[in-house]
Amino acid sequence: MPEDGSAVQEPVKTGVAWWRIAAAVAVLVAMAGFGVMVVPVYARNRQLQRLVDELTQRVESRRQGEDALRQEVLRRAGELGIPLAATNVQVNQSPAGVGIHVRYSVPVSLPGYKVDLHFHPGADSR
Repeated sequence: MPEDGSAVQEPVKTGVAWWRIAAAVAVLVAMAGFGVMVVPVYARNRQLQRLVDELTQRVESRRQGEDALRQEVLRRAGELGIPLAATNVQVNQSPAGVGIHVRYSVPVSLPGYKVDLHFHPGADSR
């Protein structure tokens, strides 16, 4: 207690510092922005994977030629907005069944950084 008899007040603690809250909000905004840019690319790849699975399991696919199956994959990938060339689609037919394997990459531009996401959807009939 000071000599004049007044009580000393201690500083009021407000809890978490404002800069920590601002940093957390900035991290959450960055993660959301990253997700908005990347999640659709992975979702389209999953749709392509389902298509490849479906094509290899269909009985009609065993009667179609390799070129017809390749064109079907290319057509559907184009509908999904996936950049594919015929050389990216490998189709193998044998008496045992059909195998379709696709390799491609998608460039994603993030602020200050560019990355190529590589995908390898494929399936074999059993």
